[in-house]
Amino acid sequence: MPYVPANKHDYTTTPASILKEEGFQFTDTDMEKLILIASDFSQLAQGHYEPLSHLDWTAIYKKLLRNRQLTKGNIVNQTELFEGFSTFWGKRVLMALSSSVSRGEEHSWLTAMARKHRKNVHPVRHLLLYRYLGGENAPLTDLFKRPAVSDLPKTSAAAKKLCLPADAKDREPWLSLQKEHLDLFAKQLRQLESALYARLYRQDQRVAAG
Repeated sequence: MPYVPANKHDYTTTPASILKEEGFQFTDTDMEKLILIASDFSQLAQGHYEPLSHLDWTAIYKKLLRNRQLTKGNIVNQTELFEGFSTFWGKRVLMALSSSVSRGEEHSWLTAMARKHRKNVHPVRHLLLYRYLGGENAPLTDLFKRPAVSDLPKTSAAAKKLCLPADAKDREPWLSLQKEHLDLFAKQLRQLESALYARLYRQDQRVAAG
């Protein structure tokens, strides 16, 4: 019997009755993995961690993937990632945590996390991927270390945004908007602040090229 929460944004542990119906029988290895993730989640809930941008998360996971030799240039070996990740956690553990993945699934949450981050991801899935890439003994605090500038993507959306004249009176608000939304392009920023863009356009029509 499928379990559907009333609020789609809730993350609820799978009820014991559902696990029983699905025939879950955890092995000792499964239980060790579940205890590991429970310990991490407890530490995460009790600690204080600075929020990171999508750009930061992209850089963090790209570095972890490189360290595990799962990339060639900027290309992630998704097949090897899937196989290693699935073996590390096991099918039963991933199902219990509502984080199953399937071979060749182009738009799975795991595939998305190994690429450019465009949306928020539940903390459990961050922990699942971090533990596989970083190892069972890696300090959880390392996951939240803001990457160095040198580790950030060389070409980002920010590089393609508007170049404004130094005397533009609305230059600073526009630059602040860029910093707040590093994952957005100029067209998307214009939609957020249409009035600001209109003023900039009147000051210098070169902004239209952005």
